[in-house]
Amino acid sequence: MPTSNKFARVGIALVIASVVTAVLSPIGNRSGWWGYGGAVEVLTWAGYGGLVATAVCLAGLLVAIRSHSGMLPSLLGLLIMVPVLLFLQYWHNAKNTLPPIHDISTDVVDAPDFWVAPNSNLYGGSKEAAMQQQAYPDIKPLFLPIATARAFALAKQAIVDTGWKIFDMDPENGRIEATEKTFWFGYSDDIVVRISQGNRPNGSRIDVRSSSRFGSGTDGGTNARRVRKILDAIRSKYSSD
Repeated sequence: MPTSNKFARVGIALVIASVVTAVLSPIGNRSGWWGYGGAVEVLTWAGYGGLVATAVCLAGLLVAIRSHSGMLPSLLGLLIMVPVLLFLQYWHNAKNTLPPIHDISTDVVDAPDFWVAPNSNLYGGSKEAAMQQQAYPDIKPLFLPIATARAFALAKQAIVDTGWKIFDMDPENGRIEATEKTFWFGYSDDIVVRISQGNRPNGSRIDVRSSSRFGSGTDGGTNARRVRKILDAIRSKYSSD
């Protein structure tokens, strides 16, 4: 790289530093170097560094247009940094706009309980239910016109296909418990699927609950997305059955 474009050199260095800092956030959390609060702080500083890196790379690009030096590193820095910043902004918005809940259930009156999975969370009361229904109005039970035994088989296969770890299956009581680790921080979230007749003797009602085992406050919508994912998978299997 020609030495005349210092913005390009500094910009790419800041990009590398910001990306490394962002990656260190979950690594440090998983390794016990810092807790969740510390990981959030590290991510926040990575975001600040990324903003500075983007500005410097843009300056390097402007200089490169005139001097024909540093074009490639400036473009490379922007191509790397912009997606990272978009992800951090999405994460920041989710943490600050979604309600402070980390336990989502299709049944907010009689949420399925965890019997085997190591999750001691009790589903919150009416206040948490109201927040969930306002933020995620689409999270509702799934009704299928099939016998409960068949619904149980579809739910089991859907869980297996997701790659979640199954803790326990109880066909007699229509309950499946499983767990999944979050991609970024590696926290364990637990899922319980409950199959019953509900008020439809000739059909099945499928309820799903997803709860962060060690979480507190907002989950960034992770548990709601997980509930939607498994319900969609069951619907898909029923449709193709």
